[in-house]
Amino acid sequence: MFRLKLYFLGTPRLELDGETVSLSHHKALALLAYLAVTRQRHSRQVLAALLWPDYDPAAARGEVRRMLWVLNKSLGSGWLEVDRETVMLPPQPRLWLDVDQFRDVLAVSQQHHHPAGAACSACVQALTEAVAQVQGDFLAGFTLSDSPEFDTWQSFEADSLRRELAGALERLVQLLSQRGQASLAEAITYARRWLALDPLHEPAQRQLMRLYAWAGQPAAAVQQYQACAQLLRQELNVSPAPETTALIEAIKANRLAPAPGDAPPKAAVESHPPRPDSPNIPPHNLPLQATPFIGREETLAALQQHLTTPEVRLITILGPGGIGKTRLALALAERQLQPATTFSDGIYFISLAPISSADSIVQTIAEGLAFPLASAQEPAVQLLTYLRHKRLLLVLDNFEHLLAGIGIVNQLLQAAAGVKVLVTSRERLNLSYENLWPISGLNFSQLTDVSTALADEAVRLFVQRARGVRPDFDLHPTDLPYLERILQGVWGMPLAIELAAAWLNVLSLAGIAAELDRGLDLLEGELRDVPDRHRSMRLVFDHSWEQLNASEQALFKKISIFRGGFTREAAGQITGASLRDLAGLVNKSLLASHPNTGRYELHELLRQYAEDKLDADPTAKFMAQQSHAVYYATLMQRCWVDLRSARQLAAVAAIEQDIENIRSAWRYRLAERNSTELLNFIDSFAMIYDIRGWHQAAVSLFQEAAGQVHPTVADDTATLIHAKALGYEGYFTGINGNPERGSALSAKAVTLIQPLNQPEALLYALYNLALSSLYSNDFDQVIELAQAWGQIGQEIGDRWGETVALNFTAVALISQHRLAEAREKIDRALQIFSQEIGEYFGLSWAALVRGRVALREGAYLEAKPLYDRSLKAAQVLNYRRTIQQSYDNLGDVAFNLGELEQAERYFRLSLEISEETGQTREMLGTLCDLAQVRVAQEKKAEAVQLLAVVLHHPLNNLPLFLRTEETILREAAERLRSSLKTDLKPEVFQAAWSRGQTLQLEDVVASFLR
Repeated sequence: MFRLKLYFLGTPRLELDGETVSLSHHKALALLAYLAVTRQRHSRQVLAALLWPDYDPAAARGEVRRMLWVLNKSLGSGWLEVDRETVMLPPQPRLWLDVDQFRDVLAVSQQHHHPAGAACSACVQALTEAVAQVQGDFLAGFTLSDSPEFDTWQSFEADSLRRELAGALERLVQLLSQRGQASLAEAITYARRWLALDPLHEPAQRQLMRLYAWAGQPAAAVQQYQACAQLLRQELNVSPAPETTALIEAIKANRLAPAPGDAPPKAAVESHPPRPDSPNIPPHNLPLQATPFIGREETLAALQQHLTTPEVRLITILGPGGIGKTRLALALAERQLQPATTFSDGIYFISLAPISSADSIVQTIAEGLAFPLASAQEPAVQLLTYLRHKRLLLVLDNFEHLLAGIGIVNQLLQAAAGVKVLVTSRERLNLSYENLWPISGLNFSQLTDVSTALADEAVRLFVQRARGVRPDFDLHPTDLPYLERILQGVWGMPLAIELAAAWLNVLSLAGIAAELDRGLDLLEGELRDVPDRHRSMRLVFDHSWEQLNASEQALFKKISIFRGGFTREAAGQITGASLRDLAGLVNKSLLASHPNTGRYELHELLRQYAEDKLDADPTAKFMAQQSHAVYYATLMQRCWVDLRSARQLAAVAAIEQDIENIRSAWRYRLAERNSTELLNFIDSFAMIYDIRGWHQAAVSLFQEAAGQVHPTVADDTATLIHAKALGYEGYFTGINGNPERGSALSAKAVTLIQPLNQPEALLYALYNLALSSLYSNDFDQVIELAQAWGQIGQEIGDRWGETVALNFTAVALISQHRLAEAREKIDRALQIFSQEIGEYFGLSWAALVRGRVALREGAYLEAKPLYDRSLKAAQVLNYRRTIQQSYDNLGDVAFNLGELEQAERYFRLSLEISEETGQTREMLGTLCDLAQVRVAQEKKAEAVQLLAVVLHHPLNNLPLFLRTEETILREAAERLRSSLKTDLKPEVFQAAWSRGQTLQLEDVVASFLR
């Protein structure tokens, strides 16, 4: 029995356990309808833009969260599948949707094939049930005037459903009319409903006239014609079509042919699956597949549509070996095995893999067609003469090694207009007729739960093949991380998935994942009924390798040095590849091109194979590694200047898109202890890791560098690298909640750098030390350090560093209650960052600090636009730490203005980013803020629970700055706890306090982010 029923075909209505449910918000209903009908996983960002297009992104995401809360409250939990980034309404046994019911029942009828004119009771029943589901237009009477994209989607969906309903009614009317007199009244009822969808649709008008005449109501038929003529004249200023006029004249003269149902009905014939020997099915030689075809449903549907387009004569399914080209081509060919197919003379599969010479193509095709080449005439001429008037589909499998023979394909397409050719190949044919259809691995998403995972193509294939070796295999939640690693390791490549799954008879999923991390050799199978070339991925790639000439092989080896893709410029400088060279590998399916981004990508398994080839050539490998490291070191050196200028956004994008290459080059230089090159990387690394909130990863990166490169008297560069790594490790250690260790590391860095005569390095070492000092409440030292590095910045012309010193000084002055001085410093910083430097990192902090001055002065309405400005600057850069701080301070403003709901929304957004970036101190501070909100909402017991979590956490002794109070977090929480202890009854307070002590920080944070 269904617990939740959703009625959207007509006025929207919800039923839960038989009771009508009313949603308190229109947007909640819109969100539910969108999730229910699309049945896809949507990002919160997309939903926010769809339903709240006029809101800023943060506020819109907050509204998404609020509507999810409304739905969970109204419908109960468990229906929606929600994580931090995405939302989905997954299929469930106890969830019913009228749109799905309509389409599912309609599909049953559409898949039930029988001869034309057959009176099929099963189809009548299915169509009657389908149209009964439709009580009106999709979401009739519902609209969102402030969400035009949703209205557009609703309109398209309504039009689509209306067309589907019209098609169902048309077919139902035809079937009922074929039953004869007994069903004509029912047919008339449905014909009227069909016509009501579009009164100007003359085929519906004509059908209704015929029905009236067959039912013995010629006067009604004439009246219908007159109404039709009048409507066409009024609306379109045209007369009825000649067919319509001829029909009414035949009815008037009693010359209309009798209803088709007056003849004995033909029995319906099932055709699922079609029988190969059926006279209605075209001849074919398609091999029977041992396992069902899985996945690529959308690709198959698109290919089917493409194949039926008259001007499309040649389709090449393109991809590397093992990607599933042959299975896809066979699945497409099998779809043509229908009585009404265009290919009435047959569908023929020709495997070209066994032949080694293009001279054998004609003979192989002729044998596949069972056409004997008997005469003395040229074989190609015989074949073309035979095919000239045929209407057939020719599937040529594995063409890549026979490209010298593409002339026969070209001649065939010119000579035989009724023949279409479907080719699978690792390399394009380069014919003018050719329509390329590149394919990649089977799709899979992040595997979070079993039911969702089993909807992914790659997972379904793995499970199917796994049960071939272990019939009792079931997927469990604990398996998902390992399965995701396996699928990522093989990039969803079907053959690799099958070969990996075959190891389940001796290895666990964890074991397979671990073996795959070691290389390609696990991907080898022992089945005897598969082609030799498919028994291992290495053999598959060997075949592609053999098709390359020497220069292509050399390039293919070199590009294995790249990680995560690369640009044409990088390929040219590192490997010497020209655009034509890269295009050659793309055309051979060994390299993927992404024209929209200008980047290239090498499938990971192919990269491993090419890397093995490179490893076997030590000289080539050394040269490639050196060129790769030099290129990305130069990029990072250039970006260090750009990151502190108006070119900041471009620099961040350049680093992000090549971050894996940059990390690889850094590790290579680190292993070499190449201090000079490491200097080019290190500063840009620190800034990009700060911007993206990769705080813990930054600690590990710089800790490793400090451990690998040691200071020596004879090598100032090594000492400088060691010191910089210590300073940046200290910077991120302070952010992560250990300012004492951060100060110690940064102070040591300053000590090492001071004798080196490196003023820029000293500037940023002092900057690193100041951050930990700020977190330690040592504001006098912060002011002293900022003054020192500001002076250095002025002397060396580092305007950015000089201006950041103003930001830090202002923060320290606020904490010392010297607001007028703080305002003067931060106003100057704002002006420089916004008008002179034109970057967003410093600007977001400057606006944030200026807002804090206003907030400390009680000027809340002045503070809000400053925090909004900080937020917008941070969002442009996607600087996670100042986005979090801006949300937190906007929450402070809203709280002080008494806007409690808005305050909580901002605090939740702040909490979300703190959780993402691992800032435990900030999470604790925000929980303290939320406790104050709960007090103001008269939810004091909840506030006590939150304070218990804060006060029992070891990081509660850290200072708060840029918040409502400049104090130690523990002190603020303790003051609030004491007041609540006085306000609440002792037993209520103690129960809440005890409950709070049992809660874990992670669980409490997660409860706010649901």
